Amino acid sequence: MSEPVCVDSSVLVKLLTGEPGSEAAVAVVTDATDLVVPAFAWAEVGSALRKKVRMGEIDARQAQRAWDDLLSLDLRYLQRPALMTRTWQLAESFALPTVYDAAFVAAAEQAPGGPCPFWTADASLARAVGGRHPLIRGLGQPEPDLGPTRLVAFDLDGTLLRGETACEAIARAIGRLDEMRAFEALTDRGDIAAARREMARWYGEAGQAAIGVAVDGLALAPGAEVAFAWLRRCGVRTAIVSITWDFAVAAVARRLGADDWVGTTLSPTGEVGDFWAEDKARWLAALAEGYGLGPDRVAAVGDSAGDLPMLRWAGRAVFVGGRLPPEVQGGAIHLPGADLMAAVAAICLTA
Repeated sequence: MSEPVCVDSSVLVKLLTGEPGSEAAVAVVTDATDLVVPAFAWAEVGSALRKKVRMGEIDARQAQRAWDDLLSLDLRYLQRPALMTRTWQLAESFALPTVYDAAFVAAAEQAPGGPCPFWTADASLARAVGGRHPLIRGLGQPEPDLGPTRLVAFDLDGTLLRGETACEAIARAIGRLDEMRAFEALTDRGDIAAARREMARWYGEAGQAAIGVAVDGLALAPGAEVAFAWLRRCGVRTAIVSITWDFAVAAVARRLGADDWVGTTLSPTGEVGDFWAEDKARWLAALAEGYGLGPDRVAAVGDSAGDLPMLRWAGRAVFVGGRLPPEVQGGAIHLPGADLMAAVAAICLTA
């Protein structure tokens, strides 16, 4: 099926010079409805052509013809601050050797219309990152198959959010951060329930405006937005399952385009509807049943002991926390601090 694609300089050079592997490059470009590249791609291709002239692989006339052909290609050049921010994240997350490589991956993630495949003829790049990022394709290699998963459930704090939790962000905004940190150290369920009701009182005093600003400013984990967009494009449903406040969960769900979400409820009159760790598995099981899915079609991503019931229930599990709990050792993929594109690759790519 034709679709937009991102191609890197290695593919473009093959296309333009007819060097070995050019047939595969022609096939990729011919089948594409749109060709996406970062804004500097023309300069990188030009540098590769100049190098070929210096090395005696092509002559000046062939290089000029290739350059003219490059200028005639209908390439969509992307240049935006978000692409540069994501480029650095990708270089860090996947230990990419240059930001040039990362920029092409970022361009594929941010293609108009949603994430698209990224094709490279760089064998070392394909080996290093292929299978760990769902958009990367090695030229001439078979495309990976999408596995059986059709619903992915994500925890919020520590999974979709890294660093400050939703409750900490709200507490900071209303001047209650020290008290909130003390609450987060609690382990007794009765104490936690009482703390939630005290927090509800804070929120009533602070008003919705201050809380709304804090929730809307929550910092997402690297790869969160593109992971949800890619899953949506693949027809995989998404859910956010958290014990934190459902209004915070709902805000992140709207931002990411999640299909479903759940959390501890807070009514307009201040009543709290507690949601606990064991409720995660029950809620997810009921949601999956409603979609006609068994555990084998469901995956879960979490980072803490509170996610264990959900992780154990799901057919596939990814743990992004630092230390893998014994309860899920052997039954969960451990990707500590992973970019969420790596997490969905581990869930969905079967070959």
